[in-house]
Amino acid sequence: MPQILKRLLLAATPSSLLLQRGPAQSGAVALTFDDGPHPEYTPAILDALAHQRATATFFVVGKCARRHPELIRRIVSEGHTLGCHTDTHVDLTRVGLREARRECQVARECLEHLSKQRIRYLRPPWGRIGLNGLPVALLTRMTLTLWSLDSHDHLGLTPEELTQRLKTAPLGAGDIVLLHDDGANTAAALPDILSLLRDRQLRSVSLDELFQRSPDRTPVRPAADASG
Repeated sequence: MPQILKRLLLAATPSSLLLQRGPAQSGAVALTFDDGPHPEYTPAILDALAHQRATATFFVVGKCARRHPELIRRIVSEGHTLGCHTDTHVDLTRVGLREARRECQVARECLEHLSKQRIRYLRPPWGRIGLNGLPVALLTRMTLTLWSLDSHDHLGLTPEELTQRLKTAPLGAGDIVLLHDDGANTAAALPDILSLLRDRQLRSVSLDELFQRSPDRTPVRPAADASG
């Protein structure tokens, strides 16, 4: 999708359907981690968050969740928020609506089964929403969630470079920060990133906390068949 068209679409989409940042009066930042869970780096990230009594949000790929269900249970038990990142990390702009819906619904149902709570947030891989994004979010009853600040950790920055980037970025209350939990650089940099937030008197919170929502642990009913 051309960037100008994407900007117009995002600007016209209400916050009930699309999140890009939180309220500045929150005094908090939402760190979000995509592409996991990873058997080595996700536990290291969870350890760092626990050490500083911080919470975050993990946008999980369904196939990875099925490989490491114990990490999904740990994420939830330690007070973090789970989000959907499709089932196989597919580019939703390169498949039809039916396949895009299936990708998101299968992953959501997997995560709800493992976590015993509703999954509210959907982050399309690479943030690519195209013409499928909003219809898929509506059909699968999730809110599209992008970010206001990209850490660029996926570009191979060293832990020191990653921390320095966030030091010099316009990072402030209400920001939703894009990170990944499938790389050693982010896991190594996280303690310093959390210290940076603390120095700026910013709390690291989950999306549920940023938007003052309680986790929904009510029984989850099976969704409608995605093949239709």
